[in-house]
Amino acid sequence: MKRIFVVLVLVGLVVGLVGCGGDSAEVARLQAELDALRAESDYASLEYELIEYEQDIESEPEEDAVWVIRYFVDQFNQPTEYRFISGETRFTGTFGNTAVNNARLSANMVICNDYIAIVLFEYGNNRVMNASSRSSQSYNIIINVPPNNTRHTLSGSIRPNGDRIIIDGGATGRSHNTSVISALRGTGDIDFFIERADRTTTNYLFSVPASNFANIWDNIVW
Repeated sequence: MKRIFVVLVLVGLVVGLVGCGGDSAEVARLQAELDALRAESDYASLEYELIEYEQDIESEPEEDAVWVIRYFVDQFNQPTEYRFISGETRFTGTFGNTAVNNARLSANMVICNDYIAIVLFEYGNNRVMNASSRSSQSYNIIINVPPNNTRHTLSGSIRPNGDRIIIDGGATGRSHNTSVISALRGTGDIDFFIERADRTTTNYLFSVPASNFANIWDNIVW
């Protein structure tokens, strides 16, 4: 039990530091300790379980606000210092595959200073996950940005046993993230079209309003 507790603490620290821009040397040290413990037992999915504990502890959002600040919490469901921005409620859209077309979809986003992830729910409550414990699942992403319908092509992946599409950094390491943030800091509704890279018949479409995102992004302290 003590070993499990130690691993949980390390996982919480690594997730927080990696997700929201921690010191690279500290991340490496903690990751080395975590890998050593994992060599003895299978804790491969714990980081994904921990990320489930996302909790809104910020003050009440302004009226009609679309975006809010939330905090990652630790294994005791207590808030950490690591913040992220997400929709106050889930966004809506549609999805399709070889069995259905225009089925109900809901989605949300997890946005840190250098980390953007998209969480998808088929039929409104079935979370899209990667069932593989060995390989990532790749996705093609296109965003359509008003007012001129400017389109940006991005890529992302769900890590092994993961439950969210993490947008890749792009050729410069952050160009894809910059494109998304720039779009969200604008006005109007930004459309997201996502398809599985290895199975393009599986696709997702939803829109998010820019709304108050710029105000939060420009004032948040990471």
